[in-house]
Amino acid sequence: AQDRFGSALLKPGRLINRGNMVSRSSPRMQQSTTRQAQSMFDAFSEFSASLSGSYPLLWALFVMSVVAVISLVLFFFWEVFFRLLPAIGRIHLGRREQ
Repeated sequence: AQDRFGSALLKPGRLINRGNMVSRSSPRMQQSTTRQAQSMFDAFSEFSASLSGSYPLLWALFVMSVVAVISLVLFFFWEVFFRLLPAIGRIHLGRREQ
């Protein structure tokens, strides 16, 4: 059986290939995905499909804004990190000299 994205649905006892490890799926593993998370995924999938199909310009602006926000967050994170790095280094060097 396949889901709507074409990937095989897991059944209890089915083998899962994880790189070099092969394990069996369990009913507990399948129940770990909550209905709420699945419905949120379905809602976002439907939203993104309708937005990209109906309003391509709005979809492009949405994608560009997400990329811009993520780039700003990463920029400020690394800016703070590299500015604090010398202060953190002095703390560690001071402890070594004692």
